[in-house]
Amino acid sequence: MFRLVLGKIHPAVFLKEAKAASGTVTEAQQRLVELCAMPVEEVLQTLGVTEQGLNEAAVEIAREQHGPNVLSHRIEKGLLLELLERCKNPLVIQLLVICGVSLMMGDFRSASVVGGMLFLSVILSHV
Repeated sequence: MFRLVLGKIHPAVFLKEAKAASGTVTEAQQRLVELCAMPVEEVLQTLGVTEQGLNEAAVEIAREQHGPNVLSHRIEKGLLLELLERCKNPLVIQLLVICGVSLMMGDFRSASVVGGMLFLSVILSHV
């Protein structure tokens, strides 16, 4: 995907790939390419940081501008909804069909065994 030049992704290749993916190059992508083309010392100076990172004052300013540096938490689903999501698995669907056919044929012993396998499959994948 990317052509490496001296062990690095060449900025022109990055821009071409970014443009091909979305049709346009964002301002952030353009800035990233410009920073990648600069020497390390110049990048540190441009960003206003040292090799040790930001000082406390700069961290507070960045938090005020951009918010905290935390990942958003995923929305918790209820137990029933999570178990239903697990039923999309092809193995579970196959077991449901086999269990249904066994019940329709009156083979309750096979249906109970397959139902137990189905129950174990869904519960174990949840755990």
